[in-house]
Amino acid sequence: YLSLCVLFCACQPSGTSSRKAGSSMAIATEAKADSCMHLYYAKGFAVEYFSEYKRLTIHNPWGGKSAVYYLYRQQKPENLPEDAQAIQIPLKTIATTSCTHIGFLDRLGLLASVKGSCNLSMVYHPEFRKKAAASLVVDLGDNYSINAEKTLALQVDALIWSGYGQQDAKINFLRSASLPIIENNEWMEKDLLGRAEWLRCMAVLFDKEALADSLFQATVQAYNQLKAMAAEDSLYQPKSLMAGENFRGTWYVPGGRSYMAQLFRDAGASYLFENDTTSGSISLNLERVLRDMGHCDIWVGADAASLADLAAQDARYTWFDAYKNKSVYSYNRCSTPQGGNDFWERGVAHPDLLLSDFVKLLHPHLMTDREWNFLVALQ
Repeated sequence: YLSLCVLFCACQPSGTSSRKAGSSMAIATEAKADSCMHLYYAKGFAVEYFSEYKRLTIHNPWGGKSAVYYLYRQQKPENLPEDAQAIQIPLKTIATTSCTHIGFLDRLGLLASVKGSCNLSMVYHPEFRKKAAASLVVDLGDNYSINAEKTLALQVDALIWSGYGQQDAKINFLRSASLPIIENNEWMEKDLLGRAEWLRCMAVLFDKEALADSLFQATVQAYNQLKAMAAEDSLYQPKSLMAGENFRGTWYVPGGRSYMAQLFRDAGASYLFENDTTSGSISLNLERVLRDMGHCDIWVGADAASLADLAAQDARYTWFDAYKNKSVYSYNRCSTPQGGNDFWERGVAHPDLLLSDFVKLLHPHLMTDREWNFLVALQ
């Protein structure tokens, strides 16, 4: 399996030795990195190591300018670009904007560093919710309209922000108030292990690279073992799988190059759109879904508490074979009435646990000793 522990590769200079005068990144001489973090799956970030600092680059998945951070430990280096975003590390206190950050921070043992978070009602993590109930974590409002005043009042070292490809007036205000805004776009990765590898990006901010490398190595090994187990199952009778549900007249299903389709494929499911080249969702009407997937063996991703609840949402759901055979599953095994769901926390940081559920679903005879993590059958 992949050996990830503290593995670096030689880096080339990321730019020329000089830039035009007046450039926001102008500097007389741009140093060459001593080494860089070798990434196996993630495409959205890069880490380079210099004698006095680390350079973290968050690539813009929407085609705009990348965000570059210069991370130093003791004294701010003098040879940085003119308008460099220089941040002292390791971070001690932070605020977050996405529940996916909770999964990464939990794996690294860093949840205590979080002093504020957006959409606290949408968090599942039980201990984190207890801290929020005890007012040890401040609710910063909606992540699309963060409460800037509360955020500044926390006086944290940085805000970990999930960007969404648009200008955000509140975030720009926080930047102008000199609060470091560190982007984290793991949700834009098209690969399950690529999303999980952002654990290593988070670790850079806390000088926890060695721990993150070890944890990620274990995740990759477990994932690949499950994938191989499913592929080598000689007793497996192929099962067809459908996903999603009707939402305001549109049924969204995972495209063939999405991370969910990857999950279905690695577990051995037969999926109608497995050869599709879409990396996001595909929009369909219910009639098309009923025609093309009405006879699927299993239905996953139905957001309902029971089969009766699902039928109450739309009586036509009862026409599907998966409904008739009581083979409908939601991702709500570990969830809260307010909308918190471990699928978006532990599931992002632990794709091996996601795959474990799907292998158990499709190959139950191989997984008799494994517990469910996220999937639950509707009764």
